[in-house]
Amino acid sequence: MHRGDQVTYYIKIWAAMLFSMALAVSCRSSSIVVPTEITKPVTQQPVATPDALFSSPIGEMEMPLNSPVATPTPGEPDYPLTGKILFHSARNGNFDIFEMDVATRKVMALTEGPAREIEPVWSAENERILFAKGDMQELQLYSMKRDGSDQQAITNNERFSLSGKWSPDGKWIVYHSNKSGDFEIYLLNMTTNEEIQLTQGQGNNIMPSWSPDGRKIVFVSNKDDIDGEIYVMDIEMRETSRLTDSPGADILPKWSLAGDRILFVSTRFGPQQIYVMNPNGSKVERLSVSDNQDSFPSWAENGKSILFSSFRDADWELYVMATDGSQQSRLTTSLGEDSFAVWVPDD
Repeated sequence: MHRGDQVTYYIKIWAAMLFSMALAVSCRSSSIVVPTEITKPVTQQPVATPDALFSSPIGEMEMPLNSPVATPTPGEPDYPLTGKILFHSARNGNFDIFEMDVATRKVMALTEGPAREIEPVWSAENERILFAKGDMQELQLYSMKRDGSDQQAITNNERFSLSGKWSPDGKWIVYHSNKSGDFEIYLLNMTTNEEIQLTQGQGNNIMPSWSPDGRKIVFVSNKDDIDGEIYVMDIEMRETSRLTDSPGADILPKWSLAGDRILFVSTRFGPQQIYVMNPNGSKVERLSVSDNQDSFPSWAENGKSILFSSFRDADWELYVMATDGSQQSRLTTSLGEDSFAVWVPDD
């Protein structure tokens, strides 16, 4: 399979709410097959074949001048390996949500059962965890208390709704769904249940993330590039600007709490790797450099470190690194995929 075909596959499967589950399969197999269990209609996009863009082996690819590798800072880690994180894992045979004490590496399951629970996001304002729950036919947004109790459904549309994120003030949720056909981005008011559709009729729009002031979102769209690029939208004005333009998929954008940088993942030089850029798309720096996939990055609450997942040891495990890409430490060792980690405050 061509790398361009793989990228298109990633976008389609995430858009079908199965990206996090399909990554482990895609890395273990050179022949990727879309699961036959998917029966919900998905808008099909033509398959890209950018052979000319990937004519050299991955190991021979050169970094362009406008995408330097971040320079590691020597010395002891300047970020603490303390606190707790939420993540989803298949270590028990099914995707569930777990909490880990980073200092002790003690892990506690917050969910269990036949349903898949994935993509946990914490809201300090609401003191609840937002996550997606369902199966290969349907996934919906839910919330629950910090200990996993009191699960409450948020969406109910018999399609796929996930990638949910709390607004900085905890009053809104942004998410993507294919309930209207193509995958679009929606806002949901948690008090009034008012819903606003932010994107419409321009390809698939997925993976939204809030700016710290709650006025903008960054998201991924294939409206101009089949591989998927990153855009920013002013929510009030509905004005959209394109931030990336690369020969690969640019996905999973995450705004820093300070508002000065955006994390993202790109396949522009082969495997998924982690990058950072300014909010206007300038000053792109590569943070991870490995022969395998590095993905699912998220900022620490103090802004001094970055959580991410990596397949570098033949299984998806959690890692943490400094914001310049240095001082990388492995956090988990399990037989199932560990990914989509976010920091939460200590009890």
